[in-house]
Amino acid sequence: MAILIHAAGNPEAIARLEVDCLQSIPLLDGRELLVWRKGRAGKVQRRSFRTTDPFEPPALAREILHWTQRLRPHVPVADRNRLFLVKGHWGVAPFSVKLAHNLWNCFVTRHHLPYFQLSAIRPGVLTAFYRASGDLRQVKEIANHAHLSTTVGYVQGAEVETLHRVRVAALQSAFLGHIEQPRANEPKPHVADAATPSAPRPMPPGTTVSMFGFDCKDPLEGIAPGTRAGEVCTHFLGCFTCPNAVITAEPASLARLLRARDRLRAGSTYLHPARWEAIYAPLLRILEEDILTRFSAHELAAAALHSSASSLPELR
Repeated sequence: MAILIHAAGNPEAIARLEVDCLQSIPLLDGRELLVWRKGRAGKVQRRSFRTTDPFEPPALAREILHWTQRLRPHVPVADRNRLFLVKGHWGVAPFSVKLAHNLWNCFVTRHHLPYFQLSAIRPGVLTAFYRASGDLRQVKEIANHAHLSTTVGYVQGAEVETLHRVRVAALQSAFLGHIEQPRANEPKPHVADAATPSAPRPMPPGTTVSMFGFDCKDPLEGIAPGTRAGEVCTHFLGCFTCPNAVITAEPASLARLLRARDRLRAGSTYLHPARWEAIYAPLLRILEEDILTRFSAHELAAAALHSSASSLPELR
């Protein structure tokens, strides 16, 4: 059970682990790979674990090998490479999911557990990873899935749907707070003392504008993945790449993006090629291939007219 949960594997595949399921990692002494074959996918699965933790798979697999050492000579030669062996009134045999199902009711009752299926462990573990990280691609790597759509099917559920609704509501609230003008008689919000260690540093007075002309509610809020409250957001030089960015189809908003696209293209003619490719080319690709393609030709044409007819802030 512990190895199944750690590996987020399929019960059938984990039950068929072999005695050589542990592999060393060159130049990394403190970790080992747990390796198993997923029958349905027909390929080898791998996950890395600490060797010093007594409850992680490397230590557990060695303990099981020690327990089953005396049983191994009593099973058929073809099954002696199986990690899990069991002794019963019928003799010694390799452990299987079928045998687990036969003993499952007794196991659940003895340990006072609510009834559940072994097959529910894998989606439960993957959902827990997704809840903690919010990153489907990370969960995809843990699950060893070939396609992201497969991972989505595993983590969908009532709990995740509730989490999504909370995130969407938070983004909507932030967007509305950004576009609504405060009332004249509305008191200003209290700013925490900057000397308090847990309080973020106060923002300087005035509007904070990113390199691409977008107002930022608070670049010290730490809302983007990989950032912390009190430190300048790592997406601040390219707010349109922020996963929490909200870009409307209004001509003024799209005009800023078109101006940014033109400046980035022009920069490739005078910037050093290595600097251009490392810093600015990825931003231009996101802008041209992912963001601007989401808007219609009519919306982009209106934005182009707005850009030529109004004065937008220069991008530097």
